Amino acid sequence: MSDLTHNILIVDDEIDACSLFAALVRQDGMIPRVAHDGSGALKLVRTERPGALLPDLKLPDIDGLELLRQIKAVDQTIPVVIVTGHSGIASAVQAIRAGANDYVVKPFAHEDILRVLHQALVQNVIGRNANTSAPPDTGDPGTDPTGLCRLMGTSKAIGRLIANLYQVAQSPLNVVITGETGSGKELVAQTIHRLSPRAKRTFVPVDCGAVPEALFEGELLGHKKGAFTGAISRKPGKLELAHGGTLFLDEILNTPRSSQAKLLHALQERSFTRLGGTTAIAVDVRVVVGLRRGYRGGGSDRAVPL
Repeated sequence: MSDLTHNILIVDDEIDACSLFAALVRQDGMIPRVAHDGSGALKLVRTERPGALLPDLKLPDIDGLELLRQIKAVDQTIPVVIVTGHSGIASAVQAIRAGANDYVVKPFAHEDILRVLHQALVQNVIGRNANTSAPPDTGDPGTDPTGLCRLMGTSKAIGRLIANLYQVAQSPLNVVITGETGSGKELVAQTIHRLSPRAKRTFVPVDCGAVPEALFEGELLGHKKGAFTGAISRKPGKLELAHGGTLFLDEILNTPRSSQAKLLHALQERSFTRLGGTTAIAVDVRVVVGLRRGYRGGGSDRAVPL
C-alpha cells in the first residue's frame, strides 16, 4: 500500500489532546495529521485520503455524527475510530451504527487506542479485498500490525485469520488452534497474546511432545529444592512463569498420560503444587493449545485427549 495508509488524521479542537494522539501515533511508526475542526478534517480527507481517522465526537463547527456521514460520503472505506467522553457513549454507539469502526472513551490507556486503531486498519484492508480475486495488500506493517502476512502470506484465508484473531484476543476464553505441523500454530498463539490485554506479561510456549515424560511435571509445575536427586535449587515451572500472561501448550495430545491429571487440575482450579511442595500456588493464565489436525495418537501412554 502507499504511505498514505500510515497517515492517521486526528481531529480535535483541544491542542493537548491532538499532541497526545500525535505522539502515540508517531511512536507506533505512523504519521499523524491534525485538524482542529470538522471542515479542516473534510478538506484533508478529500486531498490526502488518510489511512484512518481519530475524530472527537464534539467539534466546534460540526456534530461528530454528521462529520462521520460526510467522511463516508467521500470515501466509504476510510476507517474511523470515534473518541468520546463517558457522556457521549450513546452517541458513539450511534456512530458505530452509522459506519464508524469503533470508539474509545476518555480517559483511556494508550495501548487501548492503538489496539483499536490497528484493528480498524486491518479490518479495512480485509473489507476492501473481500470482493476481489487479488490477494489482500496486507504485507505492509501499517496494514498488518500482526506481522502474520509477512510470515504466512497474503491470501484471503490469512486475511480472515487476522480478523478473527482480533476478536479472539479480546476474549478471556481459552483457545484451541488446529493445523498441520509447521503451519504456524505458535505464531498464531503469539499473535493472540500480543493483541490481548495480557500482552505486557509473558508468553510461555511448551512443546508437549518434546519434553521427556519423566521431566514433564517438573517442566510444567516446577520443583522445590531437594524434591529429587539433582534438584539443588528451587525452579519455577512454565505455569508459574506464565502467571498473568499466556501459556501455549503445543501438541497437547502428546501430554504423558501420567501427567494429564495434574495438568487438568491446574487448569481447572487455577492452582498447582510444585514437585516436592505442599502449598498450593494460585496462578492466572490464559491457555492456548495447539492440535495437529487429524492427529490420532502414537502410543499407549500419549495422545489421550484432556
